[in-house]
Amino acid sequence: MSWFARRARRPPHPRALPVAVRLVRSKDQGQTGSATIDAGRFIYTNATDPGTGGQLRFFGQDIVAAAAGNAVYVGWSVNYPGSESTIWVARSEDRGLHWLPPRAVVRQKPEAFLPTLAVAGDATVGMLWFDSRPLASASATPDTDVWFSPPKAPGGHW
Repeated sequence: MSWFARRARRPPHPRALPVAVRLVRSKDQGQTGSATIDAGRFIYTNATDPGTGGQLRFFGQDIVAAAAGNAVYVGWSVNYPGSESTIWVARSEDRGLHWLPPRAVVRQKPEAFLPTLAVAGDATVGMLWFDSRPLASASATPDTDVWFSPPKAPGGHW
């Protein structure tokens, strides 16, 4: 077997690992910080190409954060191969001191990944993400769609 043939094999899927989303608050531009505060927990996974089963990226979840006024939002994606994809958002209403339980913003069979949060100055919040919805199982190219969702209720509640 040649070096190229060995190299072309798909790497194994990383094993599932528990992860805590933690933050540190600072009132002096990072000179000092608080003790860590847990905003959420999830199991580390990797997005896969539904056509080939290969990994779409190697860095796992993209954890994102955004804030406006007293509201702070943290989001992440969880993709279990052969199962539903979910993008979660946790919210704090007191500048990150206390966190509401995370809510599923996106839950679908196609792989949903790379969430991005944005919060406007008036506290309007939205989520942008990619998914593999258009990808046929025989496709050689991992095509993606880009989606956007504002919350269904004021105050960032999806």
